[in-house]
Amino acid sequence: MPIAQLKTSMDSPTVPPPSAPPKKLSKPVALLVGICGLIVIVGGILQVTKGIKEMRGAGPSDELNRLMQEVEQAVAVANRTGLEAGPLFQKLLNDVDGVGLAKVRKDQKEGAQKIAGLFATSAEQFHLAAKKSEAAAQMESREKFKPFFTLKAQAYESYGKARELNQSIVQMVLDESIVQVDDLVKKATAAGQERDAAETSAKETEAKAEAVAKEAKAHP
Repeated sequence: MPIAQLKTSMDSPTVPPPSAPPKKLSKPVALLVGICGLIVIVGGILQVTKGIKEMRGAGPSDELNRLMQEVEQAVAVANRTGLEAGPLFQKLLNDVDGVGLAKVRKDQKEGAQKIAGLFATSAEQFHLAAKKSEAAAQMESREKFKPFFTLKAQAYESYGKARELNQSIVQMVLDESIVQVDDLVKKATAAGQERDAAETSAKETEAKAEAVAKEAKAHP
């Protein structure tokens, strides 16, 4: 089933494909890189600032509170740019399926580069949030709260890695050294699997961070 049909079947009638369509991406890639790509982006960012917001203002120093605010700001940019990239990313893959890889490379290079840039910015801001969280862990004088910041930093690094992998998939679409669609499928599938593993790791690490914060607050 073409990517376009897979995606629109949930919310709108599908448009019949042309009589002689170009070669389609495989169903696994349609699900992994197309539908799953967008779902992962949305699902992965919903709780990323939980705990940081609750603790900001309650730190033992103004400097620590400032660092927590900077973490929030970095994550906000990461979220915004990741969400902006998501539907554009999905459309790009739809177009690879609908009009063919060669035409996308010819007509949509600038748009694809914009998508890659948005994912790059999202990744950079998540890595910045991780760096700030590590600094907060070093500055935090309450030993029982230090692991919270360390775990948050690890989660943000994983979110950043996931965005970098989405960026790499866009770059694969533009990479003219990848001539055959089957080769694109293989490479994109591997990147998509690695991206999903990074997202899973981020969520699991965040859950650990929240458990640490809950325990520390319960026993002040």
